[in-house]
Amino acid sequence: MKFLHISDLHIGKYVNGYRMLDDQRYMLERIIEIIKEKNPDALLIAGDIYDKSLPSAEAVELFDSFMTEIAGLHGKTGLKTFVISGNHDSPERIGYFNKLIELNGIFTDGVFEGVARKNTVECDGERVNIFSLPFIRPSFVRKVYPEESAKITDYTTAVRVVLEHSKINADETNILIAHQFVTGSETSGSESSLGTLDNVEPYVFEPFDYVALGHIHGKQIMGKNKNIAYCGSPIKYSKTECRNKKCVIFGELSNGNINLEEIPVQPLHDMRIIKGTLRELAENPISDTYDDKTDDYVFAELTDENPVTNAFSTLENIYPNIMGLEYVNRKKSIEMTPEMYGKTEGKSNIELFSDFYKMQNGKEIEPESVKIIERIFKEIGGVNDETD
Repeated sequence: MKFLHISDLHIGKYVNGYRMLDDQRYMLERIIEIIKEKNPDALLIAGDIYDKSLPSAEAVELFDSFMTEIAGLHGKTGLKTFVISGNHDSPERIGYFNKLIELNGIFTDGVFEGVARKNTVECDGERVNIFSLPFIRPSFVRKVYPEESAKITDYTTAVRVVLEHSKINADETNILIAHQFVTGSETSGSESSLGTLDNVEPYVFEPFDYVALGHIHGKQIMGKNKNIAYCGSPIKYSKTECRNKKCVIFGELSNGNINLEEIPVQPLHDMRIIKGTLRELAENPISDTYDDKTDDYVFAELTDENPVTNAFSTLENIYPNIMGLEYVNRKKSIEMTPEMYGKTEGKSNIELFSDFYKMQNGKEIEPESVKIIERIFKEIGGVNDETD
């Protein structure tokens, strides 16, 4: 069986006030192209379709257009699509009209109903069970299984209880689509988390040949058999993701053997960090390996020693999609020690100031600045180069 694993589309999301809908439309078109190139038997969408439980009309329209194309591919190739809700989605909206759209090979699982829903797909004479588990919390599971509430103490036990009731035959070929934090995964900063309280231990997924996860925005593959995977979001949604390489995961599963391929996806507008003085960034917009992509979403890190007037508006004229600006220079606080005090003996005020400047800025003071300081010292008290 061949499958394509995607997640965390977050359609309708705004980042720092910027609407990402055009970028999301471009990315969904790219995913359609990949499906046509790879011809998978199944498309696995592991939650967070939208960015909020009440998505905008434009966001719903965009996803509807995407799914209409997916339904058309089902008619041509037999592609089956499995969709679950994530923590950002409205479960009821994800499951809307699910019985009707199943006629087009689209199986949605929005509302948690106590078990991981099972669908069986036949590919090349092999039967593969695909289980869908929407995002759950321990409180969801306790309501369904009140007689077992005492042992549902955290997210791991909650998922374990659900899977125990899902009638999984470990001797068969099984795939799970889920939307949870798994212990060992690393967050990027744009996901909501409760520290380690909402982690799920990987051992609960042992009956599965592949676990297609959503929730983490960076690609990660884990588990003792390297069969538990986050494909990550196909678009960068935070500064912490700027250096990530985005991809979708294409997998082939046969007789219990799994082979995974990461297919890179290039966004319409990348998100990156540019660093330098204001003059450097204004005069030379090319950064790293980017070919003058000034319309990318950028975060500017200015190395100027002091704030520059109208810095943001200056950069905005060059980088129209600038998302933020901060100063990151070499100034640092110095903890004075008795040894440092000893070094001041016999030094003039100018020498002491020069030493202080070097400690704060990591470089020698310029000769022109020394002349200015000398003049200021004389004006405020007649202090000269003689040691006090």
